[in-house]
Amino acid sequence: MRPVSLLPAMNVLSTLPRRLTSVFLVLGLSGLLLACASNEAPSLYARLGGEKGLTTLVDRSIARAVQDPRTRRGLAGVTLPPFKQHLRVQLCSLAGGGCNAQDQTLSGTLKGLSFTASEFDALVDILREELDQAGAGAAAKSQLLRMLAPMKHDFATPNA
Repeated sequence: MRPVSLLPAMNVLSTLPRRLTSVFLVLGLSGLLLACASNEAPSLYARLGGEKGLTTLVDRSIARAVQDPRTRRGLAGVTLPPFKQHLRVQLCSLAGGGCNAQDQTLSGTLKGLSFTASEFDALVDILREELDQAGAGAAAKSQLLRMLAPMKHDFATPNA
């Protein structure tokens, strides 16, 4: 009986782990590159919940603000439905939602309200609380509030 040599089989087996490792490495890197290429960071608008999220945010914030003793004076006499609609469009535009805010800016929308600086701060507190209630992420909340902060001096008058 002739002895059977296992060397050819051992050579194939010894390269198998390297080949498998190479295949898995190539597949893994390909998947990672595809994931990076196709997964752009969602816009602030998307992170805030899109149209539904902004509608809820504005409706709840303004409903609270007209009742809150810290902010209701500045909203007295405002016709709420068109004001809330315009505010939603402005926030959508600021957040990259593709809404067309056309002729007016957010500060222009709020300018006639004659908020004091402390009323503005209280309104921001209400908005911050509603963002928390809506489950907005910390980064999305901070990004939106940073966009709104410079507008304070555009329409808030100093406290009397």
